[in-house]
Amino acid sequence: MRKEKQYLLDDLKSKIESAKAFIVTQYQSVSANDMNDFRRDITESGNDFEVVPKRVFIKAAEEASGVEFTKETLQGHIGIVIADEDYISAAKAVRKVSKESDNMEILAGFIEGKLYDQASVIKLSELPNLDEMRAQFIGTLEAPMAQTLSTFEALLTSVMHCLENKAKQ
Repeated sequence: MRKEKQYLLDDLKSKIESAKAFIVTQYQSVSANDMNDFRRDITESGNDFEVVPKRVFIKAAEEASGVEFTKETLQGHIGIVIADEDYISAAKAVRKVSKESDNMEILAGFIEGKLYDQASVIKLSELPNLDEMRAQFIGTLEAPMAQTLSTFEALLTSVMHCLENKAKQ
């Protein structure tokens, strides 16, 4: 293997080993503006998008995570979304681009040590991200407390209204 490809292989392998997840995408004829928007969405969520040669990716994935891909399963140009932080937002960004145009498609995902197919990654992209889930959980905890507080406020104000009406009489 040439020195440059070995360097690329080592770099990709280290990124895969240190990441929580990676999502394999297939793309073709994506406009520069769409790709720029996609890369911005990926980067804002703390993740990275790499366009890599198939053979290098196949070898790096096998060495880093034990996942075997073949050239037959990876058709067209492939890109890897390496998710260090929030892999749900990475899946959402890929899904958004694939919904808007037929030029990008999710092939598979390797998330926290397990390989997922296209349908599973799409279902994952439909989940709320981590911040949304936290907000929903806090809302679930906060709702009963808010209802209890409003009940106490209603009791206190009703007593004041009764006393006010009694004073007027």
